[in-house]
Amino acid sequence: MRAHLAELQHDLYLAKAERAKELVTLRLIGPRLNAGAIPLVLLSRLSDRFSRAMEAISYKLQHGIDEKRSSGELQSILDLRLADVVAGSTQLVITGNVTPDLVGDSLLESSLKATFQLLHSDAAGLAASALSVGPKASQQVGKLLTELEAEKCSVELAWTDPSDVEHRWTASPYRVAELRYRLAQLAEVPPEVLMVFAEVELLSASGRITLRTSEGDKIAAKYPRELYPAVQELHLGQKSEFKVLLNRMHNPNTEQDVQSYTLLSVGRALPRVE
Repeated sequence: MRAHLAELQHDLYLAKAERAKELVTLRLIGPRLNAGAIPLVLLSRLSDRFSRAMEAISYKLQHGIDEKRSSGELQSILDLRLADVVAGSTQLVITGNVTPDLVGDSLLESSLKATFQLLHSDAAGLAASALSVGPKASQQVGKLLTELEAEKCSVELAWTDPSDVEHRWTASPYRVAELRYRLAQLAEVPPEVLMVFAEVELLSASGRITLRTSEGDKIAAKYPRELYPAVQELHLGQKSEFKVLLNRMHNPNTEQDVQSYTLLSVGRALPRVE
């Protein structure tokens, strides 16, 4: 009876997670996986790579910079768990916390969307997507792909977000190896911190701000989640000092040089002149 009760509680947990859009499935088809079982060593490595990639992307979205080390706080917020291993082809069922925070955003939801964007990027858009999630997260995704490539397996990552939009990435062993290679070829240029005196030209609730410097240059930047309160205090036409991070990346396969700006802090604004 205790075993049966535990099984029912597990089924209830999965049903609630699916209804709340907390389920992510990672389906694997390979020589050692078709029986619906997975070697424990491989399961450990895949779980670790997936978890580290999500944490790195989340840190970038939260703070605007690459993480220095794994954050216990982020692990608690994301709450990633291996909930089930489904037989047939091996399918890992992963749950996580997509509950919105006080401003209505879910860090895991944003991180998953950024992950799918990176995985679906073509050769021309790969560098920009990699800059968006951060070099460290791109490296972690590359390490996850390396594990899949070594197993010569096909993979399908699927998730339905809280808006009922289905996100799915399916890749053959060749596609896994190709994306891993392209990510490894990207070359990051050391980031540069800039202090600029500028006027707010455009504000967006989707995490973007456009600044016009005193020299007339335009800077279109993203701002991390932790700066939401500070950005909400800004208004169009306001002049202030801003700390901005310039990230650049070179893609040798397309000979592209891509750059992006991230707002790091807002200085003291000038008083309005009536």
